[in-house]
Amino acid sequence: MHGQTLSGKTHFSKRLTRKAKNSMVHILDMVKSRLSNKSKKATAAHSHASQQSEAPNSTKLPLSRKLTQDEITETELALTRLQAETQRLEELLNSGRHIAALCSSGTPSYSNSCEDVSSNNNVRKELVKIPRYQQKVAFLLHDVFTPSECEEVEKELESNKEDERSLESMETSTTHSEAMLNRLWPVIEKELPKTWMGNKLLGLSNRCIVQNQKSGYSQKAQMDEAYEPIEGKEKSFFSVYLFLNDDYEGGRASFLKNWQPSSQDVEVKPTKGSVFVHQHNLLHQVKDVTSGTKRIARMDVVYDTSKRDILAEMYD
Repeated sequence: MHGQTLSGKTHFSKRLTRKAKNSMVHILDMVKSRLSNKSKKATAAHSHASQQSEAPNSTKLPLSRKLTQDEITETELALTRLQAETQRLEELLNSGRHIAALCSSGTPSYSNSCEDVSSNNNVRKELVKIPRYQQKVAFLLHDVFTPSECEEVEKELESNKEDERSLESMETSTTHSEAMLNRLWPVIEKELPKTWMGNKLLGLSNRCIVQNQKSGYSQKAQMDEAYEPIEGKEKSFFSVYLFLNDDYEGGRASFLKNWQPSSQDVEVKPTKGSVFVHQHNLLHQVKDVTSGTKRIARMDVVYDTSKRDILAEMYD
């Protein structure tokens, strides 16, 4: 599948180059044609005026004149448009090369392996129904990872850390885990819509953000931000949270009907190894962690949004 994608992008890059050349040639021809027509008209007018005023025995003057200010202005505007078009096409070409380079690197920004590497087949699904948002996607999967698998995943996430940030009550790190992705994707894929707002499902983001929420941590009402591995090409619409432990107190996430807490809010109660999936645009908060440290790993479900991009439109 990846080889086909690379071949398609290479062919796309060639097509884009041809289109860029044809577009620039077309614009140059238009500019030349317009200037040529104006020159012919000006020459004819000058010739007619000369014939009317010249004496019978006088020598004919060369049929040439200076361009008027309006003609100069129009020519400058045409050249400006040509330069802008040239720059735009160059940017498109660079974008095409960037996408082709990503494909040729052999490292896509998402994972969609369907091989289930775990012997644990006792996953239980619990729908989370939120007042006012009954049609929104939100569900909890229990026992996706066994306790021993959680420990293995934590070790791999720790060894693959790329970026760390520390606050008073929370530590975050950007990392990844092949074992986690290979185990998780086959389980959640069948629960996800194959298309979302006209965009095709790609897979689970390779980027993983681990949060260590310490005692005293809480989160005010908010919605999750989308993740775009390739701007205009890939975008997430669902958050995926893996709960790596449950030996802490407090820290429960609750989904809100309004910006202020109410009796209709829905609280999520995961255990170690549970996975929670929900749309980004669901309002939620996290209550105070009263003791211990809550450890979670967040990923995102990525969809193909390239149909809305100008590069794909040119390719089609």
